[in-house]
Amino acid sequence: MRTIVNSGGDPKKGDYDQRTPLHAAASEGHIDVVRCLVDEMKVHKLPLDRWGNTPLDDAMRSKHAEVAMFLKSKGGGRADQKKKKKEAIASKDLAWAKKLNEGKQAAEGIKKEKDAAEEKVKQVEMAAQTNLLALQK
Repeated sequence: MRTIVNSGGDPKKGDYDQRTPLHAAASEGHIDVVRCLVDEMKVHKLPLDRWGNTPLDDAMRSKHAEVAMFLKSKGGGRADQKKKKKEAIASKDLAWAKKLNEGKQAAEGIKKEKDAAEEKVKQVEMAAQTNLLALQK
């Protein structure tokens, strides 16, 4: 884990299922990795994955008592079933809304640049016509 972090990896980031390294270590019963993540790397102890599960949920489901007891002692917890589902859905909705908003902002910025460029072209054309008329007199 330290090697991954030293190479630029982020121990707090989740994968495509929002499962963090702490989820994986807890699921597999890797107590040394769990201790390193919690004590040394200070990762969040209650991240929710795509299904609304915390690392403690994973440790308990996989029957890794030592990992579960350690996480509980450090403030890890289990999410309420309804709450964790709502939070997982809200997290996805928020991520989707942010991406949509970023896309809209980018499109608006491009349109403003296009409008400004078209206005500049009109100004240059008007100036050219004015100069052409002045030369013809």
